[in-house]
Amino acid sequence: MYPRPKDNLNRAGAKQLNEPSQTLAASEVEAFLQFLFSDIAQRPKQLPLREGAAVARYLNGLSWELRGAPGASELARMVDVIWGTIFLHAPFKLSTKRQVIQFLEKHRRTYLVSFDVPAATEMIKQSPEPQKKSAYSPAPLLMSEGLSVQGYGDPHVKDDLTERIYAAYYLLRRSSVKNARRQIATALNKLSVQSRTQGTPWDSYAVAERVKQYEASVRKKSPTQDKDVLIAYSRKAAADRWLFSFRSAEEFKVRKISPHKPEPSE
Repeated sequence: MYPRPKDNLNRAGAKQLNEPSQTLAASEVEAFLQFLFSDIAQRPKQLPLREGAAVARYLNGLSWELRGAPGASELARMVDVIWGTIFLHAPFKLSTKRQVIQFLEKHRRTYLVSFDVPAATEMIKQSPEPQKKSAYSPAPLLMSEGLSVQGYGDPHVKDDLTERIYAAYYLLRRSSVKNARRQIATALNKLSVQSRTQGTPWDSYAVAERVKQYEASVRKKSPTQDKDVLIAYSRKAAADRWLFSFRSAEEFKVRKISPHKPEPSE
């Protein structure tokens, strides 16, 4: 996400601050914390070409030999995901124009017999070589079952747990929930979310430290902005974003389990 000019951010922040804020009902608090901390997004590890290809080929062979058995189709689907992910994100060099033309000519009468290779070759000759960014897609910054974050960010951030704690704290406070930090700590312990000190349970102080840490990172990213507007905007935006995600997920669950009612015939 590219930084916006100071005046634009201040105007955007002030505008959002003036908008009415939604809150959690008391009956929603436990479900919200469960939603927020049960699926922490993590930074994906690098997927090397050779390792990923070897794993995909192994699973492809196994899924074929186990075809018809429970789980075999899931293995086959995993192969497609691994191959696709390697193609998009694995760090390997592009061929040169000359290498591509030689490859196409070598296989034009066998593997590529169904294609108009001469036409493709002529197009390649007449076109400049593609830029790397056109052929290669950077891996997502953070991923979980329900989230994939693209863009550029701090390479030292391993997950989005701190942001989630920050959003939860200010949303619970906005919703007039008592003992917000203690409730967050209880939810983290209940879901077995690890703290920085492995084996040490979460408490109110650890939650407060994460909130301070996230807010400090916000200040550091925009040191020239109006501090009061910046922090107020950050608190509201984080709470709004995760509340919207929670409400969307709850609405989807309702739609998924609700029986379909046919339209009455005229």
